[in-house]
Amino acid sequence: KDKSNLDSDALQIPWSRCNYVGADLNRAMVRFGNGVISRDVARRSGRVHFLCFSAEDFLTELLFYPGGLSLIMINFPSPYRLDGAGNTQLPSKRSNQFMVTKKVLASIAELLDGKGAGGLFLFQTKCEDVAIHVKNECLSLGTMECVATQYPIEDIDLHYNKIGKRPKR
Repeated sequence: KDKSNLDSDALQIPWSRCNYVGADLNRAMVRFGNGVISRDVARRSGRVHFLCFSAEDFLTELLFYPGGLSLIMINFPSPYRLDGAGNTQLPSKRSNQFMVTKKVLASIAELLDGKGAGGLFLFQTKCEDVAIHVKNECLSLGTMECVATQYPIEDIDLHYNKIGKRPKR
């Protein structure tokens, strides 16, 4: 399908017929997510699950999923620390501790190409450095393309002022 002008309506994913699965290394967050789902009658039908896996292990498990894949998302991974500065408790960009490695991105590209017939990879972060790094890593694979959003938000503070509300920070 043509992805040159995607917006929320253009994704054309039959959401109500999809299965959803999320992975996180934090067991408490996984239990919390599964607990919320267990109390939601509409979602309790076995179509939503949270699992405790690393990104690499989770993607390996997806190889054995019998269905297709339409979308893979990575949401707000821990950012990496700046070279020689910043929070020393964060992983460095070049370490194997930063979740979004070239191997992870290559696995995503392979899964979406093989199982998704051209599925989508969506990435969210609050850190511009991380966003640029991941975009460049994706493009360097030669199998992914960056699709511009139809309605980009270039200044989040101006956007909050425009809509008249802002999150608590």
